[in-house]
Amino acid sequence: MENEMKATKKMTIARALKEKERIARKLRGARDMFSRVNSVLAGTNRPLDAEEVHASVQRLQKQYLEIKKAIAVANAGISAQLTEMLVVRAEKEYYEKLDCKEGSSQGAWESSASYGRGYTGPYDAYINESKRQEIVAALEQRLDDLQDEVDAFNATHSVEIVV
Repeated sequence: MENEMKATKKMTIARALKEKERIARKLRGARDMFSRVNSVLAGTNRPLDAEEVHASVQRLQKQYLEIKKAIAVANAGISAQLTEMLVVRAEKEYYEKLDCKEGSSQGAWESSASYGRGYTGPYDAYINESKRQEIVAALEQRLDDLQDEVDAFNATHSVEIVV
């Protein structure tokens, strides 16, 4: 039973994000350690107490979850910007990978199950390389603008973390 009073610590969202990353690093390290001590050759000694290491993993996992939940609640005021950032980032990645071949090619016979057998020739791109670069630059600018909004929000709004 958890009848104990839980203390909270108030900090900016920016500071909470740094704390979350610190806890995440510790959690990764504890998990790696547990992976090394969990299973050993029967009859050999474990280099560390597996029960203690596992308890550390569980404690860090709980801390990580609590800080992530608190940050999610505190970020409600910028959830639209965070969602837009995800969508714009995906769109930017799409355009960065878009095939923009144009002009003449070597011209060769190809065989393909989906297109049959045919001659490849010059390419015509609806969005050429120059236009693609413009699109990607505009998306990068939008991401920068959104990040500035998020950073300002994170620096001026607080979150309460259960410690």
